[in-house]
Amino acid sequence: MAQIKRELENDTTISRDNVVIQTPSFPNEIIGTDISLSSSQQGEFLEQILDELQSKNDDTVLSAILKLGQIQKSNAEILKELETLADEDENMNIRIEARAILNSLKRNTAAASEMIGTEIKMSEENKKPEEVLIEILAGLRSEKYDDRASAITQLKYLNFSSEAIRRELELLARKDENAEIRASAMAALNLPASRMVQKRINSSKLPPPEAAALR
Repeated sequence: MAQIKRELENDTTISRDNVVIQTPSFPNEIIGTDISLSSSQQGEFLEQILDELQSKNDDTVLSAILKLGQIQKSNAEILKELETLADEDENMNIRIEARAILNSLKRNTAAASEMIGTEIKMSEENKKPEEVLIEILAGLRSEKYDDRASAITQLKYLNFSSEAIRRELELLARKDENAEIRASAMAALNLPASRMVQKRINSSKLPPPEAAALR
């Protein structure tokens, strides 16, 4: 053994540059693998991830965080759960990983929102308000999750709306099968344009003097 050591020490062909250090791979490492999901699969997958994030088993929670890193998708409930894990979980690894993926998801959401807003503004510049609202109303009534979600998102960047749009939002907020759509529709009802529509509806139901006071 001593002889082998001496031979290695005296071998001038061996250098640190030729040494490759293998880093261990941890099960909770976030890997940027892209997972393509349809809209219905995405909704189901996010519900499953939320259940796993709420698990009492640390490995299950870390596995759920890993999945979020892979798909880079979330919803309001998942973000809230990640906040709780990052602030309160007893497991330090979970707190660290939850905070890391939470920050990543927030950055991606902010960037996507800014890009969507710019695209919407550019595409709507040459359209009449009536044409824009007709397209959005069709999206809100679509059976596809992506169409409904996109239509609600577009409303955030408009300074006009209609009674038909507001009625459809109220329906989605109460009865849509997807919790994320229900929450988004509820939030859209509080947008300035939507509130103006409601104010106009309320004023139309009042006698003239009282209606004038609301204008």
